[in-house]
Amino acid sequence: MKIGVVYVDSGWILQTIATKMCEADERFVPIPLKASLSSSGIPACDAYYYVDVQGCWRVEFRAAFPGVKHVGFFTHLDKDSSKSFRPGWDQLNGIVHMCKRYQKVFEKQGWYRSEQMTVLYPSQVSDRFELRPLRLGICQRGGFLGKGDPFLFDALSFLPRAIRENIFLRIKGTGWETTWESRGITDIRVMFDEDETSQSYPAFYNEIDYLLVPSLWEGGPVAVSEALACGIPIIAADVGWVPDFIHDGIDGCFIYCAGDASKLREIVTAIVARSVRLRARVDHLSWSEYANKLENFICDLK
Repeated sequence: MKIGVVYVDSGWILQTIATKMCEADERFVPIPLKASLSSSGIPACDAYYYVDVQGCWRVEFRAAFPGVKHVGFFTHLDKDSSKSFRPGWDQLNGIVHMCKRYQKVFEKQGWYRSEQMTVLYPSQVSDRFELRPLRLGICQRGGFLGKGDPFLFDALSFLPRAIRENIFLRIKGTGWETTWESRGITDIRVMFDEDETSQSYPAFYNEIDYLLVPSLWEGGPVAVSEALACGIPIIAADVGWVPDFIHDGIDGCFIYCAGDASKLREIVTAIVARSVRLRARVDHLSWSEYANKLENFICDLK
């Protein structure tokens, strides 16, 4: 089946949707609206797809190309109002909605039968956007048992590989790199920053998602108050003044018993898993999938 994809050559997202779909599948032929204003400018196709109904669809196209299916892509109703529905929008063989919201409105208003409509999500993200790793900041000196060296590395090295690969450690303070190298951990990304000048700390907090306090005993650490001042949530052992400032499970912060590697791994795993689940909601989307589902929908139209 050859499907002509009519679109407005404006450079907006609707043009991108049309052209990306055509690039992904040779069954789809791009037709700029300027060419389609004259029937002589439209190549003969088995069906025509208008991206979108508001900007591209003309009732006279049915008369110019009888015997083929005309399907429109619909984005939204202005102000979400059914009063913005325009004459001629109900003259297509079928409608592909961008979201379920307006499909429900169309059904309620009786503009199209349910079998004449479907919802397809025009997007592809997996080839351009990577899952951002969990950025954990550690802000204290290494080489001291009380500060969590080597507890930190022993705890994280036993995380599942899929979790370790989605973690980025930003460690600020001297003495950590030697311990890290001796542990031979290669699948956790890490950046060491030994600059302990006071003016360097604000930038550090700006680059992390959580402050991690792996200490076994502490008076502070001062990093807790600094991170909170920046609005950064904290994952911390129950040491020093930590419980004076944060509470477990409140405002995105977590507290675990000092030295409890299993609990620390549980917290980190849950946070990374949430990111993975969020990505999974859209990771399956692709232009080729969109093209295949669109053709199937057109073929099934009565």
